[in-house]
Amino acid sequence: MNHPVLMERRGQFETPGEAEALRAFLAPLFDLTLMHDAPVSISCHARATGGGLVVRLDAGSLELERAVGAARRGGWDHRLVLLVSAGSCDSIVRERVQPLRSGDIALFDMARSFRLSIQRPASLVLLFLPRSTPLESLPPHGRHLPAEDVMNGLIVPPIRLLADSPAPLSPTEACALIDAIALLAQAPPPDAPDRLTDLWALLDACATNAEWPPGRMAAALGLSRTGLYRLATSEGGVSAMRQDARLRHAVMLLMDPSGPVRAVADVALASGFASPAHFSRLFRQRFSLSPLEFRTRVRDSGEARLDPRFALWLEREPNGVAPS
Repeated sequence: MNHPVLMERRGQFETPGEAEALRAFLAPLFDLTLMHDAPVSISCHARATGGGLVVRLDAGSLELERAVGAARRGGWDHRLVLLVSAGSCDSIVRERVQPLRSGDIALFDMARSFRLSIQRPASLVLLFLPRSTPLESLPPHGRHLPAEDVMNGLIVPPIRLLADSPAPLSPTEACALIDAIALLAQAPPPDAPDRLTDLWALLDACATNAEWPPGRMAAALGLSRTGLYRLATSEGGVSAMRQDARLRHAVMLLMDPSGPVRAVADVALASGFASPAHFSRLFRQRFSLSPLEFRTRVRDSGEARLDPRFALWLEREPNGVAPS
């Protein structure tokens, strides 16, 4: 049986103060800012299916911001495929503004910062895809696929089917659609060098190996140690980035239903942590679950392949607080 709709929030918010419930609920994903004091209608509907999370947002006169370090606060480091179903909005990555029109797609990395500015009423479909393999660990960030793009034409139909289908899809059908979208949304070879992207890719490849100290990473990127530390400043520093990469590696091990059932200590060591206790403490701080609880939830979800982070978010009460 496909995972049901677990959350739906709809409301008319007359003042910014009345939007606090929605702001709190969205907090793990985005910081929400209303642009005006005038009445604004916001409709939010979310569903977990096929290993992904589909969120339909109908709103206007607001901004959604993914701040630097947000993934460390809430544990969300997913790939995001954004479809503008109707209306328009702007995406802002490194202060570069990209207008998005109806039918356009934008691809983001939830581990990095960006903003969505929705000045006029628009309907957005946000598809969150968990990282599941090292090849998917570094999604494209800020890539724009206009409606007339050939790749866009391949990605939009399965997104619309996931978001709009009146009849529930079977787990097999939903998983197939999610897998197809994830494959199509892979990053192409970069047109121009991006040192920060190169650093993330290097960390994903070597963060679990203690033989890669900062000096060796700097040399691999053609930087001095000072240049490496300066580059990493916008992401919280080299140590924080390395810890992110190690936790991401651990999540991928725990999320793999076909992989061996490893002891938590083995997952910790395989992910580059010297102390299983330290790993478990960091993991719980990031994901609000112990590594064992995280893996148990994954395996209990069966064919639904439900990411525990999606489940925790969907279980939240309207005021943004998860039930005890």
